[in-house]
Amino acid sequence: MAVIVQRSTRSLEEWAALDPDELLAGPFVTELFGQMEVIAAAAGVMHGYLVWHSVINNAFNIYGPDIFLEMNDRPEIVHRFFGLICDVMIRLAQRVQERQRRSGFAIDQLDIANCVMNMISPRAYRQFFFPYDRRCAESFERFGVHTCNWNVTPYVHELAKLPKVGYLDMGMMSDMRLVRDLFPETRRAVMYSPVKFHDAPIEEIRADMRRIYEELAPCDVVMADIQADTRDSRVIELSEICRALEMAGGVSGR
Repeated sequence: MAVIVQRSTRSLEEWAALDPDELLAGPFVTELFGQMEVIAAAAGVMHGYLVWHSVINNAFNIYGPDIFLEMNDRPEIVHRFFGLICDVMIRLAQRVQERQRRSGFAIDQLDIANCVMNMISPRAYRQFFFPYDRRCAESFERFGVHTCNWNVTPYVHELAKLPKVGYLDMGMMSDMRLVRDLFPETRRAVMYSPVKFHDAPIEEIRADMRRIYEELAPCDVVMADIQADTRDSRVIELSEICRALEMAGGVSGR
């Protein structure tokens, strides 16, 4: 999930004062639903699960890194800004999924990407972003959290307080046993490093897969962003390693 760093051309007051109804009636939303109608006309049922940028990702994309300073200096207006983002996210996602359901695809879930979570402390997450992640989770039947290939351990106790968490991913530096204990019913996944996958000896990769199996299984191993010059033989080797572990009752490769 890409995150674009930019500096806002509007003040925080201007952002926080925007009307969510006007934003949801804007040209972007109109174009989005126009594209959905094109898909419906060509394919009928509109299958697909979107991963939405979370409040923290959207705030970072919209306002830039200065948002972290504002959180310390002006928390009240920051919460108004985050509340606006959350309202627009939930309402737009609900509208998109309602159109998907009318096409014949049953969906009532929200998956969010907290890609920049590791840029803030667990305390800051609890104070500024957990309330909005919770609102998102409560607004849908199912809820999932993507944290990229980072260490989820410092935040895992807060994330465990969210309702309906059906999916959670993390990097290998996370305390995977702890995650398994706190999320026994959640579909868990490890985002394996594409650089390590490209460069490491196969025995090191085999040892990593064994560790994932022992500490987190049943789970997924997600091989996102594989480099273009990664050998086909390496992909086949990984598939065989994961298949053997899957046959033993634990890990599946995706």
